[in-house]
This record gives sequence, C-alpha cells and structure tokens, in this order.
Amino acid sequence: MTRHNVYAPNKIANDHLQSYATSNLNIFQGAPSYSSCNSPIRYEIRKGLLAGKYVGRVVVFLRGTGCEWMKTGGGCTMCGFHLATNAGVKINDEAQFEQVEKALNETRKYHYPILCLYNDGSFLNPNEISREVAAKILNLINKSTWIKKTGSMTI
Repeated sequence: MTRHNVYAPNKIANDHLQSYATSNLNIFQGAPSYSSCNSPIRYEIRKGLLAGKYVGRVVVFLRGTGCEWMKTGGGCTMCGFHLATNAGVKINDEAQFEQVEKALNETRKYHYPILCLYNDGSFLNPNEISREVAAKILNLINKSTWIKKTGSMTI
C-alpha cells in the first residue's frame, strides 16, 4: 500500500487516514474525465450576508481540473469535491474562462451583489488554473457592475 503524507496522533487513527487517502486516490484516478468543460456544472441562488443584511448570492460550480493535493496525497478527509472534477485531466485555459463567462451571462439578470465561484480545487494554484486565466476571470468580475467589490482587486 502506498503511504501518503498524512498525520494522526496515534497508530490506529494514522492507519485509518492512510487507508482513506489511498481509497480517495484510487477513486480519483479511475474517475472519468469530462469531454465538455466549457460550461459550468450548475449554479444556485442562495442567501448571503453583506453589510449586515441578507442578500441574494449566485453560487457557480465550475468544472475543475481537480485539487492537486488529491492527486498527490489522497485529498482532505472532509472533502468530496473531487467527485465533481475532471479527475486531474487539465482543463484548458479557454474552457476555464468560458465557464465563468457563461455563468456571468446566465446569472447577471439577478443583479445579486455576491458571486461565489467554486472550482473544486484552489483558484490560487497555478497547476489547477493558470495565472493568466485567473487574471482574466478577475478582470471580468471587476467589470461586472452588479457584483459588490469588498476590498481591493489588484490584478
């Protein structure tokens, strides 16, 4: 059995985590990749808290390449997001950007001030989403006047 980089305070817990990581990694490696990755999985309308008031928020679930930690170590024990990813097969930059562009076009009619993008990985990891695409996405969001910006968006 491959040993993964996990830590637990005792042998029984550590062995359990090792088994979990190996199982997750096997599922991830055997998962199908999706041929069409230029559309988001789906979006939902939820409530969010902004300046002490409940407002509508758009939650967009993007098709992601998958968490790098999942590929290398079996992932986090509390996370099942790897089941909605492209199983480690890199989604090209154009498709990544198209997903966000489509999501914004489909949801702009709501004019909700909060946008949540979930890519089932890390937006900040360049092995999952390139810096160039991340910058293009942030520029697109910055131009979306209905989305409330809370803090600086230096791109």
